[in-house]
Amino acid sequence: EDMFEPYINTRSTLAEKTYLFEHNVMMDVVKNDSNYYGVFSHKFRAKTGFNKTIVANILRYDFDPANSVNPKNIVVTFCRSLKNAYLQSSDYYHPGFYKLFKEVCDYLGFNCPGIKDNIPFIYSSFFVAHGSHYSRYLEYLNKAVEYMERDENRKRFFKDSTYQGLSIVTGK
Repeated sequence: EDMFEPYINTRSTLAEKTYLFEHNVMMDVVKNDSNYYGVFSHKFRAKTGFNKTIVANILRYDFDPANSVNPKNIVVTFCRSLKNAYLQSSDYYHPGFYKLFKEVCDYLGFNCPGIKDNIPFIYSSFFVAHGSHYSRYLEYLNKAVEYMERDENRKRFFKDSTYQGLSIVTGK
């Protein structure tokens, strides 16, 4: 059985919140059950250098009970290390990001790491997790989006960035 199932996101308007990218698909697909979920952008390979075969092999290994005490608690990320700390890089490509990120963390009751803290991050939607963990992540994500979409917050959170797109990742 193929572990990858394409999902075509048919949303095409701002009213359908197309600006949330994979978030909409996650909400459609992920269930709080015993399955494992990963929702990857159609640009996943270009962004990470990982092809289907590599991803399948990593998942087979990481979710094999022989390799883990409890595979249910594993979150597998496909995020490469960045030259700078993640929040520092994000603030560079999206000026003012860190201040807004800290505000959302405070709203959610999370301790926000420092901008230069070099701690592991899962960025984009490049991860696979058990349905119960993924569902919990989506609960927080929904609360964060709801906060950012409030009339009094929208102008600060939804503005163009200086991010210009991707160069092709070679997997080196």
